[in-house]
Amino acid sequence: MAKGFDQEEGIDYKETFAPVVRIQAIRLLIAIAVNEGLKIHHVDICTAFLNGTLEEEVYIEPPKGFRSKLNPGNVLRLKKALYGLKQASRAWNKTFTSFLTNLKFEQLQTDNCIFINSSLMIAIYVDDTLIIRSDENKIKEFICLLNSKFKTKDLLA
Repeated sequence: MAKGFDQEEGIDYKETFAPVVRIQAIRLLIAIAVNEGLKIHHVDICTAFLNGTLEEEVYIEPPKGFRSKLNPGNVLRLKKALYGLKQASRAWNKTFTSFLTNLKFEQLQTDNCIFINSSLMIAIYVDDTLIIRSDENKIKEFICLLNSKFKTKDLLA
């Protein structure tokens, strides 16, 4: 875990805010799914924050067991976020949003944590994702696609 309490705004990070889907939007999506007979899967992205690409230069002291392999006083530059960094959730959100938009998902303007691609709807709450569609096989295909990039756990399988 990184020592986020040592970070200084403007030096180690600029922004920390990461959006999450609103609870009202989740209720609405579930109501639509029930009304239309759609399937819902709840997927957890395991160690999501470790996938977030950092935009800032962040340096940490190496862990105790790793220090002996480096010269005294050396530090490590992070390329990916770690749990405990102030900007970790923001970095993860940007990484996942980029992944979805590259797959041609459209981000809603009314709630930018909801993405739609043809008849597939996705809602993001930090590292949890609701996937809604009529075809169970298409949901499983999408989960396999997610697994090709991120380690996931389907909580409804």
